[in-house]
Amino acid sequence: MADKFPFSGKIYKTNSPINYVLQKGVTNTHLLVIIFSGFNSPEDKIQHSYNYMRVLSPIDCHKLFILDSYGPRGCYYLGQNMSFEVETSVLSLITSIVRRLNVDWQNIVAVGSSKGGSAALYFGLKYNFGYIIAGAPQVLLADYINKTTVETARFILGEDNPKENSIHLNEIIFKQLDKIVDTEIYLLSSENDWQYQIHVKPLLDEMDKHNVKYHIKIDNAMKSHGDIATYFPNFLLNLLSDFTSSFN
Repeated sequence: MADKFPFSGKIYKTNSPINYVLQKGVTNTHLLVIIFSGFNSPEDKIQHSYNYMRVLSPIDCHKLFILDSYGPRGCYYLGQNMSFEVETSVLSLITSIVRRLNVDWQNIVAVGSSKGGSAALYFGLKYNFGYIIAGAPQVLLADYINKTTVETARFILGEDNPKENSIHLNEIIFKQLDKIVDTEIYLLSSENDWQYQIHVKPLLDEMDKHNVKYHIKIDNAMKSHGDIATYFPNFLLNLLSDFTSSFN
């Protein structure tokens, strides 16, 4: 992903310690943007890094960058062997920051692209954040990691990778739609992305089925999944500019 920063910042000490960077807003202290990271290229020397720090530098609000540092390439902020222990620790960190900053949960924006977009969807929907901004997310997580990153599949699903684990992992985002969803969802994708038909379209269909409102921009100027790193920053900045302006 573009705009990558390696390990740094503070460590939230819990059962599964979480690395994070908190940048406090100066004038807009009502909004908290939480940024989840995508996969780095397998060829990158650094596999765990923060995303969009430089992109978001002009935005004046609270920003919480959370590192996905478990497993060889990250674990969608979930955990090892379907334990979901990392998710529990990430939620504890977020809760701690929200209390410290005195931010309303409806003023939390979950942000990410690709893997980070999946995490933004999952956490944003499950914990009822106010907003989700996701670019080209995967939704059938087990199918994706079993196909593209075997080391991640082994870490999350277990070395034996039982079928029931894959079924469960494929369902975790869809299950968050089985309730009243008040979160405002903004998506960016492209029909030229091979993941669109496999991941994004099923998500749209399921949200339609549950009468979940969402906004999606289909930008076919993106010619591949990798282009999300180029097109997502402007999409993100435009939305956050509108959000921060509404609080002023």
